[in-house]
Amino acid sequence: MYDIHLTSKNEGVVTFKEFQEKFIEICKSHKDQDRALCFAFILYCQRDPQIPEILCNSNYWNALDEISGKYITVFSIKTIFEESPIYNMVSVSSVMKPNNASNQILEKYFNLNVEVLYPSILFFQVIEDKILNPFLVPLNETKKEESFMEIKKLWK
Repeated sequence: MYDIHLTSKNEGVVTFKEFQEKFIEICKSHKDQDRALCFAFILYCQRDPQIPEILCNSNYWNALDEISGKYITVFSIKTIFEESPIYNMVSVSSVMKPNNASNQILEKYFNLNVEVLYPSILFFQVIEDKILNPFLVPLNETKKEESFMEIKKLWK
């Protein structure tokens, strides 16, 4: 497995701006290395505190990372960056609110004809330099444990 650490600070391996520019390349390299067949983006906003509670808790994060396995790479934007190994799930720290950062990625790469409901998970595939078959799955649970179980069911 290959560790990827992305931060919004210059001390990190990749800044948020660089991540935006290299997003497709990251997906392609995961696919070429047989690390992923498809991809997902966890989308949420500040009014969904259960999602960052899951993403910033290393126990939940590690469980989701293991469950996602080698068939899916999961991206998320966190406002707090924890120093821990990150494998198939890729966290991007940003000084922006998570939904504003997500919106920049969505506008640049995805041609969605639907309104994004937060929180949601956006699934997609990457073939060559193109994003194909994006579809949104809204997350309905509002409590941390129930939200975790809802996400967990989507990975299986």
